Amino acid sequence: MGKVPRECCGKRDLIQGTLLSTVAASALVEAAEPSAHQGGDPKAEVEEIERKLMWLYSNDLPKHVNEIMEYFDDTPEMLQFDVMSPREFKGAAFRKHINEFVAVFSSNIKVDIMDMQAHADNHLAFVSSLQRNCGTDPKGKPFEFTIRVTDCFRKVNGKWKIVHQHVSFPIESMETGKADFQSKR
Repeated sequence: MGKVPRECCGKRDLIQGTLLSTVAASALVEAAEPSAHQGGDPKAEVEEIERKLMWLYSNDLPKHVNEIMEYFDDTPEMLQFDVMSPREFKGAAFRKHINEFVAVFSSNIKVDIMDMQAHADNHLAFVSSLQRNCGTDPKGKPFEFTIRVTDCFRKVNGKWKIVHQHVSFPIESMETGKADFQSKR
């Protein structure tokens, strides 16, 4: 048999070199940015945090308040818009508000996520949900209401932290301005 023509070997070397470069570049990109198959699915991570928070709220809330706070940013930039006055709770005022919330609802509260939608990349995420809250207040009066919650997360030192939370009720109508505590849509 004869020799392989030189231009054929040159093309083969070029193709192999291109393939090796592509594989090496892909490996560098994967190493720099975790993907879902490497266990770094940001959407799944923040959804799991939301489910964990609902469990903590629903199972002996006062016992879990410090663990709950671990999921929130502890800087002055943490901001919550809540259904209760005042309009906003920021930084240290947010932590104080959470402790007051625990005192009011510690007797018996159950929180269920009725609908959850998450959007995330490797640095920022937001999760919106409808949450059904029921139980009894400190005076033994039963309550049940559905709230809308949006949690905005930022990855801080490798951990997801809620940096902004918005809690609200829809209103029945513009005429009445009354909150719709049982809204299902």
